[in-house]
Amino acid sequence: MRRRDLLKRISALALTVVMTLSMSGFVLPEVMAAPEDSVRTEDIRDQNNGQNDDAAQDGDNVEGHDGSGAAEEGITVNGSEGGTDGTSGDEGTAGGESGTTDENGEPGAENGEASADGTAEPEIQNITVSILENKDDTMKISWAPVEGAVTYTVTKEVQSAYNEAQTFSEGDALIETADTEYTYRNLFPGRRYSFSVTATDAEGRVTGTTERPVSEQPVITALTGHGRSGRSVGASRMKFANGSTDLRTYSGEAYSGYAVVQGGCTDGTYAYYLMVSTYNQRGRIVKVRMSDRAIVKKSAVLDVWHGNGMTYDSRRHQLVISSRDDPDYGVYRRQQLTCVDANSLTIIRGRQRNVSYSYFASDKSRDNGIASVAYSRKYDVYLADQRKSHNLMVIDPETFEVMGFVNTVIISKYPGVYQGMDGDDQYAYLLLSSDGNTQRSNLILAMDWNSSQLTDSSGHRKQYVSGTWNCANNKQPVAVYKLNTSYEAENLYHTTDSAGRTHFYLSEYYANPKYTTQTVKEAYKVKWKKVKKKVKVAYKVKKRVKWKKYTTKSGKTKWKYRTAKVTKYKWKKKKVWTYKTKYRTVTKKVHIYDRVDYVYDLGVI
Repeated sequence: MRRRDLLKRISALALTVVMTLSMSGFVLPEVMAAPEDSVRTEDIRDQNNGQNDDAAQDGDNVEGHDGSGAAEEGITVNGSEGGTDGTSGDEGTAGGESGTTDENGEPGAENGEASADGTAEPEIQNITVSILENKDDTMKISWAPVEGAVTYTVTKEVQSAYNEAQTFSEGDALIETADTEYTYRNLFPGRRYSFSVTATDAEGRVTGTTERPVSEQPVITALTGHGRSGRSVGASRMKFANGSTDLRTYSGEAYSGYAVVQGGCTDGTYAYYLMVSTYNQRGRIVKVRMSDRAIVKKSAVLDVWHGNGMTYDSRRHQLVISSRDDPDYGVYRRQQLTCVDANSLTIIRGRQRNVSYSYFASDKSRDNGIASVAYSRKYDVYLADQRKSHNLMVIDPETFEVMGFVNTVIISKYPGVYQGMDGDDQYAYLLLSSDGNTQRSNLILAMDWNSSQLTDSSGHRKQYVSGTWNCANNKQPVAVYKLNTSYEAENLYHTTDSAGRTHFYLSEYYANPKYTTQTVKEAYKVKWKKVKKKVKVAYKVKKRVKWKKYTTKSGKTKWKYRTAKVTKYKWKKKKVWTYKTKYRTVTKKVHIYDRVDYVYDLGVI
């Protein structure tokens, strides 16, 4: 045997003898006597491991030697006595294949094998997670129980449903529970939630984990009112500064005047409402300070023709209003946008004109016109709801050129009356009023309009797209909100609070039919005097007239005649009564529509 190998063998045997003596109760001189179960062997093991490391560097396996030297001397190697037949000392290990020890100096266990005391380490097993419920901004998850587990830790991760790189921080990101289910509430549309579960036993050891997270988007079908507080929308009807909840009466309009709220929007400080007359379809804008809900200004009559939609252009500080056709009046203005200065509330010269379809000349849907309009500040574009198809149109705010179309598929599933709309840099919020038949509730459809299609590779907005693309989520809404309000929904707008939450407001119109008692002047005619006038006088004369047909024997058809009196007229001077008009005051019961305009605070959606 080479000298080098012999020295290594002697060194290993010496360390093994020290370990054997220590484990059998022998106390080294520098260690004070202690009970057998508290003898310190860590330093010895560390030294042994260090020697093993050195040996490994030289290419020899100390723990794997054949134990022949130990057999000759009759000493213990790695916890087993060497035999005179030269068998390996590793065969006598009780704690696993490698003969390693645990933290108490006892032989350890690996891969779930029995330890020295006969107990088994728990096996890590996969946990199956299931979605039990997914509705109304709530997800309930459950998972398979793990034997021996006393605590389950659930991790929630949130990312954009349409941009995986975008993540969000929400509450309940990490929860611990002894149950095998948990309910998450107040989830948001347009986000994907991933859930992972880890099980631990009473000693804090992991006994089970999910093989992969379970991911799903929330299905949000109902808005119960005032954000997520659970209060009814009806309870959040706004009161104005004078205590009234009716915008019409507060603005001083009679029910026969500019009494129907149509478009509505906000700049964050003031809310703007377009009040329209049902008689001439023109309107007035009422400017209300949002902090105290007081009217600060009211415009003159504006020629906007119904004004179904209105939005606030924050870059130009102007209001943008859409119009409509009215064939009964010979008016065709469905392609028109009108810009109104937000300070003076007057129409800006040169900013009332039709949109242009230069890049979509062959698109037949261009004739549908505009139903309502919203604004995106990030991309500096107007987003319009196209009549009939209810696809979205992207419009340049300077030239009024249509830049692109965004396709939707919503008409058959959501057949309500499409009224106003609101929007931001990612979503378009379409407001549908109940049609009283197939759709009995007012709805908000949140559409992700894939605004990233407007940017080039450098992140700048394209001048013109001259093409079409689809809304995300297969052209369907990413969320649908059911509004518990009773009347005709007219407009929708929102503000963003300091926490970045979107706060919505809704306006509704109610034509309340009722009878009222009115005192009016009634005209009537009375005889005044007789005068000679040339009048047409009727008289009768006899005349032979055709009576009926008959057929002769030869087959000819002939008329039979008879004598009859016929009326003729002649002019003759005659004294007749003339009448004059008089008036009297009478009290009448009159059927009217008491027009009411409500504004609702919908809270955070």
